[in-house]
Amino acid sequence: MLTIPEQSIFGLDISQYKLRLAQVFTSRRRKSLAALREIDVPAGVIIDGEIADPKQLTQLVTVLYTGRQRSDRLPGNGVISVLPESKTFIKLITLDAGDPDHIEERLREEIPRHIPIPLEEIYYDWQLVETTENGVHHFLIGAAPRHLVDTYLAVLRGARLLPFALEIEAAPIARCLIRTGGTAEHGTRLIIDLGAARTGLVVTRDDTIQFSVSLPISGAHITQTIAATLKISTAEAEDAKVVCGLNDQRCQGALRRVLYATLDDLCHKIEDAIAFYTENFSNHLPITEVILTGGGANFIGIEEVLRELLKLPVRIGNPLTNVELHRQASNPGTLHSYTTAIGLALRGTYGDHII
Repeated sequence: MLTIPEQSIFGLDISQYKLRLAQVFTSRRRKSLAALREIDVPAGVIIDGEIADPKQLTQLVTVLYTGRQRSDRLPGNGVISVLPESKTFIKLITLDAGDPDHIEERLREEIPRHIPIPLEEIYYDWQLVETTENGVHHFLIGAAPRHLVDTYLAVLRGARLLPFALEIEAAPIARCLIRTGGTAEHGTRLIIDLGAARTGLVVTRDDTIQFSVSLPISGAHITQTIAATLKISTAEAEDAKVVCGLNDQRCQGALRRVLYATLDDLCHKIEDAIAFYTENFSNHLPITEVILTGGGANFIGIEEVLRELLKLPVRIGNPLTNVELHRQASNPGTLHSYTTAIGLALRGTYGDHII
């Protein structure tokens, strides 16, 4: 257990194209975003979640953390960061009633049945989510390759930061978007994180993650499809996404026609993930709604198209579900891209310790 002052930590989202930072303060039980920053990551620094150029990434983290002026430097150097969804594993597993003194040993025997990497090559963590009346235990397991974790830690320490935790991306996303506390939301939800490099799916029941999966469909792929089909530049395709969106009333519905096959493929993959959840979780409940987040959530009309194809209620997530936007926080233009960073920062506000 590490005891830390809240004002000394921040959340750092490391992705292939961007670094994003968020810091949250609590005053009179109200959580406020006190800092929001981002910086571009050049091509080749991070490839498919693996850090290809640790030296340059360390420099970028340092620049983001220290800011452009002395007054921009954050008050502490504690950081909670994230590991790439495509390289990590998170799943709810069940153990029958047994000797409670041997839980760790039983988990070590069970984890290899769920994680396709030898136990000696991963770091893992777990938490007890629920114990039923008949003594059955439900555990949330997170695991990541050792070499991946060691590389990310080396970059953070190289930037003279003090890492308190590395999280699997599904955890901060759910923490940011699902209401907690006295007004906690109940139900089973599917969160779709439409990112620039990939799409992440997270199934939650109440405020507990059931499982997550990463899909090879991304904002960059959508942009390339638009550019190739309409024979325009990538920059023009990005502009078209903003101006036209998927609205039939804009640009004569051109992008909806161009992207129909891509979105239909995405929905088939989403339906496969829902089927996997239904078939492999004995205590599953029907999905009550779909929540969109990530940069792709700004794509005009995306929720209507997914609602039509999935036959489920779909809404745009609110990154300010559990936190307020402080008047001194820099304007990020859109908060959806900061969902992971905000969720990471929120972890540091839960009590006076991090486990």
